[in-house]
Parts: sequence; structure tokens; C-alpha cells
Amino acid sequence: MNIKTSLFILFLFTFGISKAQLHRCGALLAEEQLEQRFPGFEETAHRTFQTAKKAMNEGTLQNRSSQKVQVVFHIVYNKPEENVPDQLIYDQLERLNADFNWTSANDPITRNLYRPLAANADIEFVLASSDPNGNPTTGINRVNTDRTGFINFNIQTILQAILDCGIDITADTLTQEQLDCLTDALGGTGLNTGLDDIKKFDTGGVDAWDPDRYINIWVGNYAVELVPGQGGEPFLLGFSYPPAEAPNWPAGTLPPNLEEVEGVVLHYQALGPGNATTGSLVGIADQGKTLSHEMGHYFGLRHVWGDGDCTEDDGIDDTPDMAGNTQDNLAADFDALNYTCVEFDPINTCTNDQLPDMYENMMNYTPEQCQSMFTKEQVGLMTAMLQGPRSGLLDALLGTPQIVNEELEFFPNPVDDILTIRFSGTTRVSSISIFDLQGRLVVQGKETEMNVSQLLEGMYLIRLDTGDKIYQSRFVKN
Repeated sequence: MNIKTSLFILFLFTFGISKAQLHRCGALLAEEQLEQRFPGFEETAHRTFQTAKKAMNEGTLQNRSSQKVQVVFHIVYNKPEENVPDQLIYDQLERLNADFNWTSANDPITRNLYRPLAANADIEFVLASSDPNGNPTTGINRVNTDRTGFINFNIQTILQAILDCGIDITADTLTQEQLDCLTDALGGTGLNTGLDDIKKFDTGGVDAWDPDRYINIWVGNYAVELVPGQGGEPFLLGFSYPPAEAPNWPAGTLPPNLEEVEGVVLHYQALGPGNATTGSLVGIADQGKTLSHEMGHYFGLRHVWGDGDCTEDDGIDDTPDMAGNTQDNLAADFDALNYTCVEFDPINTCTNDQLPDMYENMMNYTPEQCQSMFTKEQVGLMTAMLQGPRSGLLDALLGTPQIVNEELEFFPNPVDDILTIRFSGTTRVSSISIFDLQGRLVVQGKETEMNVSQLLEGMYLIRLDTGDKIYQSRFVKN
């Protein structure tokens, strides 16, 4: 990807968000940043893609009725509204599981033309129950930061540099003089956006949990102030990197910090559904499917239009050719608050295959209420990636206790001093843990009478661990 393409992506993000306020994904920008730092990244990721596809086509994948993987949400917040509530995370996880476990009975959106191609990925995402050190966790890690955002550049500086250097973003190439001018104007930093700063404690974020065992999901502020003094607008809704197998990397090109950057990043306003802070994304990216899209990238999928025109391809045989994403083919006066998905039926940007664009696909840019499916071959590729370079996720949960989200018998509730737990199971209790809504362990023991008098007023999560199962519920402290 050349710098002209990168500039064009920046313009899409900067100005395109106002065009119907549509879903945007930062995968291309993130991969370009890695490619600049570690030449060979894109080539290796492509080779990993082909290796996984070969395994899928040769039928060497294992048949699993369910593939369970654990996730941890790192909520990195500066302002109170960025510190999203637990319930929103639970709802988001439910949305993610629904998107990866497609059933025709529950899908009214997919057109009959493409319904036979839709597939169930049989991947179950669960909140981690223990951290990398073996301590109990809710799977939600909250970190307060002094960073007001994680976009490491100034839009006005970039726009002025493009103007001063006489750059036409519609041109196919840039002259060496223009490239040198742009580099000098940006202080030699090029297009280093600092996208991954949220993933490191040293840059105001939080370090990843072992990426071989957990899917790290960072949630933070990826808005920018387009007009000084008028507040921020979403710049990136999310991004993630595809898997790459270390043995396939050319000598000297394996990023030394690969484990620190693997995972998924979400802008806090795109977490959902039902996000009270959604703002300008209402009606377009408010269904919680940004995470499903980015998780597709995490498991190796490309954008369904292949990030090009009709001559490009996403490497998937059962997705139709497309000359671009659906949102770029919408009318300029598209009403984000009043539309139906059938409005997109006629869009067919590549007439060579006589098939309309697959706006239903999770890897398209489409208003989220119209996204509904992964295809069979997309599912096959993700399964190959999960059983290949991402197989540590499956191994991590072998023998892990099952979490049972059902009511424990305890009283009184609300409680002032002593909380009495009644457990009817025949297995002995290994431990009883109480967490606050920030995910911090506040009380732990083995007795079924827990002294909670020292706790502040509010709601708490209680977990009873029997060794083979974990029962969890909530109570209120007066």
C-alpha cells in the first residue's frame, strides 16, 4: 500500500464519517502502519491466509460442535462516559455470539439469494474467569488513563500539509518532491497514527493479557476534533490485525512486539448495542456489529470487496465481486435514521458475475442493522485460523470450569452485614469471591457466610467456584 492510498484512507475517515455517518474500519490503516515499521507484514499475512484456506479446502480441520474462546475487555477511559457499564459489555458479547452463530430461523435480513451461503461459525466467546496469574476476574479490566484520546495526529496539520505540498488525492501517484514535502511537514513521522498506544501501559493504555490464551478487546476513545472547539467525532470505530504464523515470516521481519498488538480495538461509542453514548452513529453503527466485523479480521477475513475494484478479490469464492463497499454506493442524501435494507437490493457494482453486492455480509461496510451473515467459506477460513495460528485460544479453555449464569440462593438481598449463601450442589465449594463492578476482587473465602459490612453501597458480583463449575450472580449492598 503506497502513501497515496494511505492519504486517501485518511480522507475517507476524516470526511466520510459525515456521509450518512457510516461504519468505518481501521484495518487498512493499522496494517499499513505495521507494514511501514516491519516490511513483509502484508506478504506474510497473505501467506498465512493461503495456508489456512488450503487446510480448509483439503478437509484437514477438526469437527467441533462448539469452539469456546475467552475474551477480556480492557476499558481504557478518561471521561466518565468512556467508562462503559458492565451491562453494555454483556449485551455486546451476546451480540457477538449471535453474529458468529447464525441460524436461518433467527435471521430475517439475509436475502433468499444468499441464504444458502450463510453459515454458523460455532464459536462461543466467553468472558475470562481467571487472569493470566490465575486470579479470579470478571473478564472486564477497567483502567483510568490521562490520555484524552488515542489518535496520535492532528487533522488540521495533515490537511495543511497536503495543501502546502500541492497534493491532489485523486492522482494515482505522488511525486518524490511531494513525498519529501509531506514527510518534512509532518515532522518526519509520516502517517504514524499511534493506533496501538492503547495496548501499552507506557503510552497510557494497558498491556495485553497473554494473546495466545485470550482475545484482548481494548475499548477507548478514537475520536478527533475536526473543527477546533466543536468537540470530537468518531475517527475509527475499530481495527484488528490478521493472524500471522511466526515460522512463515521472512527473516528479520517478525515484529518484536507482535504479542503486544494482537487483539481488537473498539471506539467506545461503537460498543453496543444500546450504547447511550452512540451519538452520531445512531442508525448506522449502533447494533454492536463493529466488534463482529473486527473479529472477522482477527480470524483472517478481508473486506468482502477485496479493498479494490472488480479486479480485486477477498480470496473467498462464495462472496460476489464488488467494486467497493456498500456505503460508498449510497446516495449523498441517504437518511441514516429512516431507511430499510431493501433499499440496497439493486446495488451491483460488478456486473461480470450478475450477482448483487452482498450488503448482508459482516465484512462489508453497511449500516449495521443490515449486516447478518458470514458465508460458508468465510466460516471455513476462520475455523482454519482458529485451529491453526489461533489454536492457543482453544487449548486455554480445556479443563476450565464452566461458568453457570444462574441465581445462587443467598439472603438477605440487599444486605447490610452478613450475606448467607445456600448451595445445593453435591460438590464441595472451592472458593467464594465477590467483585465490585470495576472487576476488583473485594472479598474472598470458603465459608457460606460472608461478612460484607466493609463494602460500600452498590451492586456486586458473587462467584461460587466448585472446581468444575462457577456459579455467579449479583447482590446489592446497603
